[in-house]
Amino acid sequence: MVVFAVLYTLPKFFELRLERVAIPRAGASNATTAATDLNATATFEDEAEEDPVEYRTDLRPTAMRKNKVYIVLYLIWLNLFVQVRIARRLFVHHFTNFFRHPDRHPLRGADPPQLQDIQHHPSV
Repeated sequence: MVVFAVLYTLPKFFELRLERVAIPRAGASNATTAATDLNATATFEDEAEEDPVEYRTDLRPTAMRKNKVYIVLYLIWLNLFVQVRIARRLFVHHFTNFFRHPDRHPLRGADPPQLQDIQHHPSV
């Protein structure tokens, strides 16, 4: 089961990539225009002060993630099959099995104490 989980999740690690994007600083003389997304902006302090560029690390989709066949087959149909169909069947199987044979179920534990086994202590 663990091997299946690892193999099933493996493609997720290849869907995104990190990309370092240059953002010109405000007031730089040779700055070019760039998208100004304020999320995840990082300035590197160890660079020279005259460097007119800041850098931001973005998560970008890979070609595999943009592929329509991958989206339809893996993200939609395989996820539907694994996360809905298999999970529902396992749940229904264990749920009905518990009520059909409660004496054999591992979660049941020991038998409850019988009335004659309970010791009555007088109140003080």
